[in-house]
Amino acid sequence: MKTINYQSLLFCITLLCSFYTLAVPNDCSDGQQYGYGKLFYNGVAHTNEAIYPLRMQHAYNAPDPINDNRIYKENSLQSHALKIVIKAEELEGNINVSVENKSDKSIFIPKKNTAVEGRLSNPIFSITSGCIYLDYVGELVNFGSIYQYPDDYVTIEPDHKYETIVKLGRYYHFLPGVHTYEIFIPETPFSFKDKIGSDELFVESNKIQITITAPVKIN
Repeated sequence: MKTINYQSLLFCITLLCSFYTLAVPNDCSDGQQYGYGKLFYNGVAHTNEAIYPLRMQHAYNAPDPINDNRIYKENSLQSHALKIVIKAEELEGNINVSVENKSDKSIFIPKKNTAVEGRLSNPIFSITSGCIYLDYVGELVNFGSIYQYPDDYVTIEPDHKYETIVKLGRYYHFLPGVHTYEIFIPETPFSFKDKIGSDELFVESNKIQITITAPVKIN
C-alpha cells in the first residue's frame, strides 16, 4: 500500500487554489474590467494579491488623458515634432523610454509625468493583459501643484532626445505565469514657450506587446 505524501498533496492543493484565485478573466464582452497588484481595494485590506473587479470610473490607473481645457497650437509646435517611443529591452519587464524633440523650441516635462533616471514617481504607464489593468504599486511623490524651478522639469533642447530605462517590475506586479501585456504611455502634457507665451502639448507613446513569465506565488 502506497503512503500518501501529505506535504506534496498540500502543495498541489495550494497551487490549485492560487491558480483559481488568479484565474485571468478573458471575456470583456460585458465591459467588466479588473485590477491586480494592490492589497487595498473595494474598501478592504487584503494580505494576498488577487484579481478584483474594478468600478468603471476607476478602471484606468494611469493619468487621465481627458482634459477639456487642452489647447493644441499646430502653428506653434507641430505634434509630429515630439515623439515618445517605448521599446522592450532584452530582459523581461525592462522598458526603454525615449522622448525626441524635433522642434525648434525647448520642451519641459514635469518630472511626475516621466521616468527620471529610470525611476517613476507616478503611474505614467498603462499596462493591461486582457481585461486586467496592473495597479501601480511604486512610490508616489507629491511635487505640488506649481512647478517653479528648473529642477522640477526634465528639459529637452531642440533636436535632442531624452532616454532612460525603467524596470517595470519595481512599480507593477505582473500576473503569475505567462501573460502578454499591452504597454503604452497615455497622453502626457509637455510645456513649451513661444512668442505668445507658455502652452502645453499632449503626446501619447506608441503601444507595444510583450510576454512576461512571472513566478506563481504560494500564499
